[in-house]
Amino acid sequence: MKDFYELAQRRQSCRNFKDKAVDGELLVRCVKAASLAPSACNSQPWSYTLVTRPELLPPVAKALQDMGMNKFADKAPAFFVVTEEK
Repeated sequence: MKDFYELAQRRQSCRNFKDKAVDGELLVRCVKAASLAPSACNSQPWSYTLVTRPELLPPVAKALQDMGMNKFADKAPAFFVVTEEK
């Protein structure tokens, strides 16, 4: 648990993105790591959608910005959309 605490202390939020695609294998590893999150009775009432298609990035960024935040999202090369399911 000490290692996790140290990792949490070093965490940083990235708001500057390179103008290049993210390695697909790395994105898949991120989804696999997120799928390990605990849930009641292991129900995992969510799904993940990975958005990397260039024509879909602007509408996803706009959806985030409609809440008045995330102005930096315009330049993000990928998004993970987490959807809660019943």
